[in-house]
Amino acid sequence: MSPDDDIEWLKAEIARMRSMLEPLESGKIRINGRRPNQPWADATRAQISSLRRGIAVYQSIVDSHESKASERRRGNLESVWRDSAATQ
Repeated sequence: MSPDDDIEWLKAEIARMRSMLEPLESGKIRINGRRPNQPWADATRAQISSLRRGIAVYQSIVDSHESKASERRRGNLESVWRDSAATQ
């Protein structure tokens, strides 16, 4: 996998996580969990928090990659401009 493939995978994961988050936040879906020898408990808030954290981490990676890619493109354009100005 190339870095661009990885970023596309992260973007798809962000979209998937956001689609999971919406029904939880709106109350359409609730998640219950249970530990051995414990009663059932609502785990919706914990799942929402986990999804939000995952989205934030993945989004920061995507943003960092895109920022660096933009800087590389800008640097390449500036070097092309300098090279063309030097030959005139």
